[in-house]
Amino acid sequence: MKIDGAREQALKILYKIYEDKAYSNKALSSALIENKELTDVDKGFITELVYGTLKYTLTFDYIISLYSSVKKNKLSKWTMIILRTGLYQIFFMDRVPDFAICNECVKLSGKYGHEGTKRFVNGVLRNIIRSTKRNIDNVEFPSLAEKYGLSQWMAKAFIDDFGSEFTEDMMRSSMSPAKVSLRANTLKISRENLIGVLKREGFSAYKSDISEYGILLEKGLAITENRTFKEGFFYIQGESSMLAAEVLGPRADDNILDLCAAPGGKSTHIAEIMGNKGNIEACDIYDNKLKLIEESSKRLGISIITTVNRDASIFDTKLSGKFDRVLADVPCSGLGILKSRPEIKFNRTKEETDLIPELQYKILLNAAKYVRPGGTLVYSTCTVLKKENIFQIERFMSENKEDFILDGEPMTLFPNTHNTDGFFIAKLIRRN
Repeated sequence: MKIDGAREQALKILYKIYEDKAYSNKALSSALIENKELTDVDKGFITELVYGTLKYTLTFDYIISLYSSVKKNKLSKWTMIILRTGLYQIFFMDRVPDFAICNECVKLSGKYGHEGTKRFVNGVLRNIIRSTKRNIDNVEFPSLAEKYGLSQWMAKAFIDDFGSEFTEDMMRSSMSPAKVSLRANTLKISRENLIGVLKREGFSAYKSDISEYGILLEKGLAITENRTFKEGFFYIQGESSMLAAEVLGPRADDNILDLCAAPGGKSTHIAEIMGNKGNIEACDIYDNKLKLIEESSKRLGISIITTVNRDASIFDTKLSGKFDRVLADVPCSGLGILKSRPEIKFNRTKEETDLIPELQYKILLNAAKYVRPGGTLVYSTCTVLKKENIFQIERFMSENKEDFILDGEPMTLFPNTHNTDGFFIAKLIRRN
């Protein structure tokens, strides 16, 4: 029996994400570019199946446990992924008939398992179809964690900060497909003209309401293969992420430090706003990530960025009071980008997340010392948790109110209220 190529490709991508801890966006993009035989329909199907399965991984694991006599840790990795993709098709792909879902999953089970696996997968899926009528609302979940595929600690953290009602609304929003978001490279083209170019190339493109540089696409499969990308007319970046550079307010000829710069989205955006005039020091602790900044700068036509291998958590006396503006886009839990990076929902642990605030604060204190009197410091994260965001700023201001003032209210963007990734930005001015 011939196996459906698109489903098998989705299975392989998911295995790479689950087992090799690959980033979903990179694993998916690489696979779609490498497999030239895939049609646009195939690519769309694979994209939906991969992201949908990731978003509901822990939800599906709970449902499987209700219908499986075999415990999860006794099932092979391949079998669990096949079952999860089957459940996504059952609950969210109405156009795929019951028999097709079961048949295709059984065929995959034969290749990545054995005869017993085929019978097991077929039985579990058919029982779920009969019991739930292909409607996930017919499943009773014990808590928001199971309903929205969150780790238990993660659900509790959201509820503690925002309450159950807001958390559910936020999680419901995070289940919708992520938009493809581009930043027009104003060194080469205006946003309006780029939208026109993209439309002529067959894309449904329109302006972002969040950033004056942002463009949204209805679909952007393999967008990095596009001519306009290769010629440096845009950078792929989340809408809310673009705001960090805008809030920083860079000007031509400024001397600017981006402390945690990789992969370079904010550094290159700052350079574009500056008209490629001035100096930007872009730092990271990994040379391979610094290379990404250099490659993007070259593609975008930017010459004012200097990459530096530097640990932002270690104070460098040579930089004291040297910069007009400093951006500290610090490491974080990433709990604002669950829509575009859904694997965070099950990959991120409470233990590692609990260690993050002290690292963030150490970087923030160092960043503050690098700002010249009268200069600007921006602190940002791609999470919504208060302990990584507003609590850090409140602590900093209580300890440094003689040296800094808070410029306006810190900004928190939420998926459900702003229709974008969760993000936090605070702007601080060093007193003269």
